[in-house]
Amino acid sequence: MKKYFLISFLILAFVQVSFADKFAFIPIVFNLRGIELRNDTIFTYGSQGSMLFSPDNGVTWSQIKVFENGVIRKLFFEQNRLIAFNDSGKVSLSTNKGKSWELTADWKDSIIAVIKYPEGYLLRTQSRLFTISEDFKFKNDFPLVSETLGSYYIHEYNYSLTCFKGKLIAESGSGKYYLLDYKLRLIDTVSLMKLGLCTSCISNYQILSDTTYCYCKVDSIIFRTKDFKVFEKYYKCSKNWYFQYQLINNNLYVMDYTPFPVSYLPYKCSLYRVIDKDTSEIIANLENNDITGNIYLKNFAIKGNKLITVGWKKTIAFANFGDTVLNLVSDFTGGSRFYPPDRMGESSFLFYCGYNQGFLSYPMFKTENSTLTFRATVDPLKNPTFEKYQFLFKFYDSTTKTLYLGGNIPNSSEGVFISKDFGKNFESRLIPGFQFYSNWGAPYKPYLSRFPNIYKNNNYIVTANWFKNYNIQRTYSYIYTFNEKFEVISKYMDSNMVVDFINSKDTNTFLVHCLNLNDTTTEFKYTENKGLKWDIIKKYSIKDSNLHYKEFVYQNKPMLALFYFRNADSICSVDVLDIEAKMVSKIYEYKINKIYYESKNHFAICNDDSLVYLAIEDTLFYINDLYNPSQWKYYRFPNNGRIFLNFQKYGDKFFARYADDQRENNIYWFTIENTIEPKPKILASDWDFGKIDIKSGGNKTHSIKIENFSKDANLIITGYSQLKDSSFTTNLPKIDSLNTLTIKPGEFYECDATFKPKAKKVYIDSIVYRSNAPDSDNISYLSGEGIDTTTSVIEVQPEFRNYLYSLPPYPIPASHYVRTLIYWDTSLDIDSDDIGVFDIYGTKVSGKEKIIIDKQANFKGLLSWDCTGITPGVYFIRIIHGTASRNVKVLVDR
Repeated sequence: MKKYFLISFLILAFVQVSFADKFAFIPIVFNLRGIELRNDTIFTYGSQGSMLFSPDNGVTWSQIKVFENGVIRKLFFEQNRLIAFNDSGKVSLSTNKGKSWELTADWKDSIIAVIKYPEGYLLRTQSRLFTISEDFKFKNDFPLVSETLGSYYIHEYNYSLTCFKGKLIAESGSGKYYLLDYKLRLIDTVSLMKLGLCTSCISNYQILSDTTYCYCKVDSIIFRTKDFKVFEKYYKCSKNWYFQYQLINNNLYVMDYTPFPVSYLPYKCSLYRVIDKDTSEIIANLENNDITGNIYLKNFAIKGNKLITVGWKKTIAFANFGDTVLNLVSDFTGGSRFYPPDRMGESSFLFYCGYNQGFLSYPMFKTENSTLTFRATVDPLKNPTFEKYQFLFKFYDSTTKTLYLGGNIPNSSEGVFISKDFGKNFESRLIPGFQFYSNWGAPYKPYLSRFPNIYKNNNYIVTANWFKNYNIQRTYSYIYTFNEKFEVISKYMDSNMVVDFINSKDTNTFLVHCLNLNDTTTEFKYTENKGLKWDIIKKYSIKDSNLHYKEFVYQNKPMLALFYFRNADSICSVDVLDIEAKMVSKIYEYKINKIYYESKNHFAICNDDSLVYLAIEDTLFYINDLYNPSQWKYYRFPNNGRIFLNFQKYGDKFFARYADDQRENNIYWFTIENTIEPKPKILASDWDFGKIDIKSGGNKTHSIKIENFSKDANLIITGYSQLKDSSFTTNLPKIDSLNTLTIKPGEFYECDATFKPKAKKVYIDSIVYRSNAPDSDNISYLSGEGIDTTTSVIEVQPEFRNYLYSLPPYPIPASHYVRTLIYWDTSLDIDSDDIGVFDIYGTKVSGKEKIIIDKQANFKGLLSWDCTGITPGVYFIRIIHGTASRNVKVLVDR
């Protein structure tokens, strides 16, 4: 019997702690606000201190984190640098085309607008204007109060500044403008209301200028002026608030749209070019049927004959002039809460909109580039009623790549949707007698956290539901067993319980967590004869609230974690059920000192191949021994961080719904740097096949060993590079992030490599293994030589291999010099040896001129290679000593 632990919330006094950890957070979704274009390069930026970057005109994308948080207000392309300003006053600089950023200045003020002018930058805050030089030194300031704007202001204050004919212009209020010189001395104040040009004088705070005119909008009119004395009405806008205009290549473009709910599809958008006063031409009338929710476009740009527009929740859309379709590159607008996604492939995931109790709703989103961009996966034309369904269970079978969703149209049919193409198309099947409810209702809601799960075992699918007969005030629970087509195999009814978790190894055996309707307490129970007799595994004697449960794996065994809340003393506890052993153990308990919205949801659990991760309030435990908390280690989330229920580990990164004092409640990827958990160590063997006569058609096969010489961590191989030369072959199996190769501590894996040369030359190739081993040797280096005995007499001489050996190099990684102790055959002169440095592709990167051998005896010495200026990466120091050769693998990094 497992040891039982009752752990108080004082456990943190006893566990081991890491103070050296560093969390790196990447927001999965953020709002886009601005666009900058250069040639084929697109930068679009916005909230969460983040931007999306495309170097190839929108074909591929990368996500860049410029700041830890905040809204990026403006991005400037300059001759050899990129400059970014965020809303908290920080300035970041990149000199490598946006790949990395350095915080250059921090004005510790709320920046709401920035422009570039000939002598530096003009910045606007809520209470002032101020100028800084191009090297970010303060110059002058001017007091200016800026009121908080409503959400209907498209650009907020982003376009409320301009530089026009040697003056700095700031819109201070609707239709009111300050004209200042470059030292921020006031020249004039202009009001369109006083000039009688507007009535309500409502503005969107957008002033744009070219060399001749300055443009501004008040009420529904875009005015233009040459001198801020005479204004002419230039263009009559739509009365709709949601329109924008941009001045591009001295042409004024207007984009008009309305953020419609999804039921009002198609979504419509129009682009106009203003030709002259009161004259415009339509460039494109656009529609889209794939918009998933209310869409707020915040900016647009034009490149040639292409419209590029961006908006809330990673919305990016393209259209060519004359098109009728607005083509979505990315759209994540339809939901606000997301379950952990299902992984469909190497970099593709399926995201679901939903809430904690199991309720899922339209839409679903698919990403094929590791969450850089998203698209709604359901085809609305082929599945027109899909959006009306409410889904109460979801199961993805990764083996058959089949998605099951169970739900109903309110007051209508109920059944299951089955998809084999990752949610694009569904086959629907009715389930006779099966009913879904949108909420638990009394008296179940306080005690049951969510709707029943769906469990699949081999070819069987099991779930539960319940039905309340209001005529006799009786509730009936049903346990259904289906085949893979969701045809009913068996159905079991019980009037004494309501089930919210089920596990089944066959059609007669069920393990359930349920509410006992006789005494309204919850319990785990088990039957091996389809309910004729139930054994109680655990009965909770007090009426606690079951907040949440989560399935996970511990030591290759299925487990269930339950999180309970005790109202009497505000204690939360974590119980785990060993499903195979049918035993429940309490592993943790803690007190919530301040009860507020979602405070009872600051917990989560997940696992990887070696550890269990338990998040409790601001602490993340990583656990080798689940039942021995004295051995638990933990990290503290930064800035009072919290995970809200949704938590999963994929490879080396975590998915979580997370928030802290600096980051908003959102879904993130995060990693932990400098982790102190056990690390795997990899050593991949090399082989020199020697010389083979190409005329004989011979070949050699040798065993290559991949070793895990760690004592306490699994080595997980997730992929490897393909051999570039067909003269080398290997029987390595298919390995990727979904089909991994796990090597336990101290063990190894062997595969065969074969060398069959085709021409008379020296062959060099390598296999690079991708794994969870950090900073370790992970390359098998293969070499051999093809010879032709009919043309070369010397090649047939018996091969004698001299003695040559080396110790592992140091330091690893090396930054300037790398050294290794070598031993050689005293019958040969080491100074005459052929020594060079090669990359993993066999290209020579350094010769003997940068290598020194400091002899310590006539048979050994310290070899040093000056790697200063070498690009970081893996290299081989090749020493040819008579008939012996050796390749010393080294890692260069800085």
